[in-house]
Amino acid sequence: MNAMLWILTLALFPQSQILAQQQECELIIELPVNSQEARVRLEGRDYRHCLVSETALREGIKNQLNVWANLDWTIRSVNLGRAINYPWLVDYLIEASLASTDWDIQNGRSLSGSDNLFVSRILSAPVFIRRLQALFEGLPYKLIAVSVEKVLIGDSTVHHSGLSRGEKVPFDAQIRLIIKHQKIKIKP
Repeated sequence: MNAMLWILTLALFPQSQILAQQQECELIIELPVNSQEARVRLEGRDYRHCLVSETALREGIKNQLNVWANLDWTIRSVNLGRAINYPWLVDYLIEASLASTDWDIQNGRSLSGSDNLFVSRILSAPVFIRRLQALFEGLPYKLIAVSVEKVLIGDSTVHHSGLSRGEKVPFDAQIRLIIKHQKIKIKP
């Protein structure tokens, strides 16, 4: 997207800015012009080390999507970016992978298809979908699924899970929340 459209995006749509858990980090949610995908962007001195809590993400989404809901603009997904910036999500992913019979912990790979598909299934499991749906509480959006790409797999030298060096699990990926707009029923 060219610079003019980004400038137009920032001028047309307000941004939600909430401090992430680490100092000097901002959580910005934007909706580029002519897009149906909201994007979460982290800004700060070293944005790669910004850690976003579930509460900060929920407040950011609630504030921004409420504003956009009044614009009659269909949003079909929210791109979170890298999972590693959401420690609560990574903790769930590692725990669920360790508990799964479809994950080969020694070789660090899925036994039932691609690693992307495995991680997508883990994060789209009903128990985690219910947890993520809380991000959209009070909004006219329902979380349908979690889409992932670029899954990274590693041992305890690349993440802090307490596993031994021989145990390999997925610990990072690009995360996209697939959502559906739904009409809110008003009680008489």
